[in-house]
Amino acid sequence: MSSRELAACTSEHLNGSMPEGSLGDKLVVRESSDEETGFSNAWNADILPRSWYQEQICSGRKEKRYISKARKAESRDIYHMTPRKLSKALTSIDLSILRKISPSELVDYDGPGNSRCRNIRHMRSKNTGLTNFISYELLRGRNYRYFFRLLRHLEKVGNYNSFYCVVKAFQMQRLDLKRLNTLSGYMEKSTSYFNMRQVLDDLAANEAFLICPMDVYIRDVEESNRTRNNEIASMRFCRLVEILIKLQNQTLDATISHADEHFLLSKFWHHIQKDSVSDRRPDARRHDGQFLLI
Repeated sequence: MSSRELAACTSEHLNGSMPEGSLGDKLVVRESSDEETGFSNAWNADILPRSWYQEQICSGRKEKRYISKARKAESRDIYHMTPRKLSKALTSIDLSILRKISPSELVDYDGPGNSRCRNIRHMRSKNTGLTNFISYELLRGRNYRYFFRLLRHLEKVGNYNSFYCVVKAFQMQRLDLKRLNTLSGYMEKSTSYFNMRQVLDDLAANEAFLICPMDVYIRDVEESNRTRNNEIASMRFCRLVEILIKLQNQTLDATISHADEHFLLSKFWHHIQKDSVSDRRPDARRHDGQFLLI
């Protein structure tokens, strides 16, 4: 994003030219039909980005070969990756989506029901799918050690977006005192407004790699857009755009194989449609907060 694009965003925000729309908090899922793609496991690209395998299948390029590869990838389980490798794969997916978010999407975004802001929707869907998927794995296998190690590696790489999704998945579990204390130590770093502000300051000063919790960032964008013709809200919106520019300009060597990409995205798609994690424990909401308030 250039300074000219930033100025245009700010101007639109100040002039209140953004459309008003639904502010519902439900993610609406519509599956794509087999006739659209010729592949029964293809998902709706308006909701979640397609994998590289799916792009090849939908383009008709060696269709049978890539259908076979996709199905083989989907047959794996999450434990074929080490926590360190998984943290890099999640960071690669997050960066890929993050870099596609345009200034106009920030201006237009007014809630989850906005279908024009495709890349923001992709990020929300990916995060929902990841939280639901990890929660399912914890309920099924109770492999807490693996996912605590994943948290450690996500924190080390600076991916607080996927980090926060995994923390939310842990919040849905019934943990013993020892594991609850371990989780609390991670949550202090992920939910403290002052700590996150310090991390953002460090990002600006030291060029440290960081992906902030994007669900919270997106809620801040939505709130700023709801408060139009307001100088403070406009300054806040400006700050949010500046943060996005910094996030998008970051580089990190976090490669992911096509098979692992397809595996993860297919799991996210499957678990987006599950309701178990959306039925949050009443006390879980106390950990939510605005990280980026100006």
